[in-house]
Amino acid sequence: MKKSFVSILALFFVAQVGWAEGIEPSTDLATYYASIDGKSGEAIRSALSEKIRPHTTVSYDNLKYLFKWTDTYDNAGQTIDDIYSFCDPAYTESWCSGDCGYNREHSVPKSWFNSATPLYSDAFHLYPTNCYVNSYRGNEPFGECANGTKCTTHGIDAKGKKGTSTFPGYNISGVVYEVDDEFKGDLARTYFYMVTCYMTSNFTQAEGGRVMFTYSNGTAQLTSYSIDLLLKWHRDDPVSQRELARNEVIYGNPIYNKCSYNQGNRNPFIDYPELAEYIWGTKNTMPVAVAGLVTPYAGGSSEETVVVTVREEECAAQIVIENGQLYILREGAVYTITGVRVK
Repeated sequence: MKKSFVSILALFFVAQVGWAEGIEPSTDLATYYASIDGKSGEAIRSALSEKIRPHTTVSYDNLKYLFKWTDTYDNAGQTIDDIYSFCDPAYTESWCSGDCGYNREHSVPKSWFNSATPLYSDAFHLYPTNCYVNSYRGNEPFGECANGTKCTTHGIDAKGKKGTSTFPGYNISGVVYEVDDEFKGDLARTYFYMVTCYMTSNFTQAEGGRVMFTYSNGTAQLTSYSIDLLLKWHRDDPVSQRELARNEVIYGNPIYNKCSYNQGNRNPFIDYPELAEYIWGTKNTMPVAVAGLVTPYAGGSSEETVVVTVREEECAAQIVIENGQLYILREGAVYTITGVRVK
């Protein structure tokens, strides 16, 4: 999670807003998303689906060429940045080679959608992860657990844990897989992408899918449990430079993608994180103005977690922008930068 450190006396806020610098989108975002302008709620999701659903399918095997650029440190094509373990193996075109080998993790398990294409190989929800931890997670839904256990097969130093859900609203079985905090936002935005891009697909063909998704009248939607969970993860873990580069590789930006494979589409929730609020969150009844959206790419600004000192105690807060005004969000309360609570 990217944080800014801000020194604050009493309730006087001195805020510095900024995203990771240096990465720019290879297309004009306002033009790319022009079709959602003025729409609200589900109409936004429908327009986004029509925009991003038509894309080039990269085969399941050829994902290895994309992974060299989507999921290596500093987009350097050498060492895999594994979201499930600290193995971080050297990049190779072979799968599951040795204890630190990696495979293709369907973050939305394939059993949930019956391995349908092109979902089966959509790079936005497939990640190179350690083979043993991949198997250990299985097809369990994502969630939060208090006393989960890590995968220890072959002495793997795993990230994430599996255990009984402690997050409200889990209503089928109690077992979930909780990823490390630094990847929670990544996976939330992955799920937002999948249920938007493939909003006519059925993700409930296995029990775990029914925890996270619903399907009725030919339309997929997130359950109330997953909306609450994923919005929390999305807000707490803002878009990172890693995600920006990954988005550009999958889209086909030649600065970051140095192979011959790409999908030619984008993840809207990386480009404009606030869109999640317009569809599922606090702004779901409001029409969106594309010109007013902020982006985490270079030159943009957006919500960001900050560390503040309030009455001599450090606490986590967020910088939020509403109607062009800067506010501080802390524990559900909204303050002006001078410390006046407004709601």
